[in-house]
Amino acid sequence: AANSSVGSGALLGLTTGSSNTGMGYRAFHSTDTGSNNTGVGSLAGIFNTGGGNTLIGASAVTQSGTGSNNTAVGYSALLDLDNGSSNTVVGKGSGGGIQSGSNNTIIGANVTGLSDPSGQIIIATGAGTRRINVDGSGNIGLNATTAGTSAVNVIVIANGTAPTTNVIGAGQLYV
Repeated sequence: AANSSVGSGALLGLTTGSSNTGMGYRAFHSTDTGSNNTGVGSLAGIFNTGGGNTLIGASAVTQSGTGSNNTAVGYSALLDLDNGSSNTVVGKGSGGGIQSGSNNTIIGANVTGLSDPSGQIIIATGAGTRRINVDGSGNIGLNATTAGTSAVNVIVIANGTAPTTNVIGAGQLYV
């Protein structure tokens, strides 16, 4: 079945799944029929039974569920994921709150408290402060996480500080 495991309990529940790699204590421990998974790190994907997941980091995607085609890089990345698919999260502890949301991209550590978003792009600082947020309706927030009700393709800029000097050859916009 072309599976590889290194670590106590890695791929332990595997029955018919193929092309899986589990490296670390209990990596993809409960995966039984899932295929094409890669889990590197203690408890990475421990209860996930989906396929096509790439999880790098201890405790990445630890909930039970069938979430598939997810990429999580960082300690506890996508920790709450259950059935969401096609999420890409890079950053320690990021993606907290996504359970069944799909098609999200998050770059930056500690982005948590998400309410199951779908189709969002978030770029944040290492402290989890969102600097750029694109929601599923195409709204773009700069230091803002939401647009007004029913907004579609709107740019939202949080209050800023007026620049004290001009940038040569460019304009500046602040609110």
